[in-house]
Amino acid sequence: MNQLIKLIGVGSPQLNDDIGWQIADSCRQASILQPYLKQKHIQVITLDRPGTRLLPLIADASMVILFDAVIGEEPLTVIRAEDIAIYHQTELLSTHGFGLAETMRLAQALNQLPEKVIFYGISVDPWQALPAGDFQNAAQKIIDQVVIDLKQIEITANVNNH
Repeated sequence: MNQLIKLIGVGSPQLNDDIGWQIADSCRQASILQPYLKQKHIQVITLDRPGTRLLPLIADASMVILFDAVIGEEPLTVIRAEDIAIYHQTELLSTHGFGLAETMRLAQALNQLPEKVIFYGISVDPWQALPAGDFQNAAQKIIDQVVIDLKQIEITANVNNH
């Protein structure tokens, strides 16, 4: 794998809207991800409601994995979308006014989309705190899936290089 991959947690300091940051921090600390992080071509970033400020941060990446809170019915339900499917999830994708779906559409229009974009939306109730144990279980499931995503990219890169 010689491509730049960015894991980006999006959020704000408001109740439960920081879950994207928490997932990014969990990825940064997860022992299973350390071999990928040590390769220096994977960056973990946290951003406060970036909107269009996300565009220059993803322009140089070949793959971006985004984590953000979404408003949903069942707290801590994980919504995973890839590439074009992200654009069709507008009502689910963000607790922010100008969400990630809109930003990804703009990046596409400006020809600044990475080769691969994966979105993990974590359903939250914006009015009720999440139990810590429940969050840890959800975070681990996401980390496990991120490892699968990274391994798939690694396999694809190795096949394309041979």
